[in-house]
Amino acid sequence: MSVLVNNAAGNFIAQTHQLSFGAADTILATTLHGALYCTLAAGRRWIENADKGVVLSILSTSTRTGRAFTVPSAMSKSAVLAMTRILAVEWGPRGVRSVALAPGPFPIPGAWERLYPAERESAASITMKNPLCRVGNPEELTNLAAYLVSDQAGYINGEMIAIDGGQHLRTSGVEDLLTWSDQQWAETRANRAKRS
Repeated sequence: MSVLVNNAAGNFIAQTHQLSFGAADTILATTLHGALYCTLAAGRRWIENADKGVVLSILSTSTRTGRAFTVPSAMSKSAVLAMTRILAVEWGPRGVRSVALAPGPFPIPGAWERLYPAERESAASITMKNPLCRVGNPEELTNLAAYLVSDQAGYINGEMIAIDGGQHLRTSGVEDLLTWSDQQWAETRANRAKRS
């Protein structure tokens, strides 16, 4: 069995009205178009060769609530979830399963610093919003992903499974950004410009 993992994502922590068309296109191209094009290429090959396959798309728990850091991000992740569900029906009879994972906060270097700037959002404050009062361990995420693409999960198709300690039941995290002042947004833009 072959496996495709759609895990590319682009995002900016920004107020939606401050996004340029280019920034919106960057998010859509990376998150939505990247997943679609890779899925089409893999699915075409599997179906033409009568191979079995699994498409695993990594989304976010905000996909369940429809809220994310920006509108293009929420649109992209929601569209990938729609693709997951549609292909489960269309490609299932051909031996191709389609599933999705929606991870919550996992302290992975790179993404963590960008999504949760240290000066404003510490791991301690994030865990206070989580019903389990902690962030996820990378092994928990990899174990679930390995299970979903294995034959043991052969009867799971078209589903998105949240692995976030129940945080999606409480908040998406975007609500905290709504309390930022214009000064805090300006500092975030300046910090992002320095990293670019």
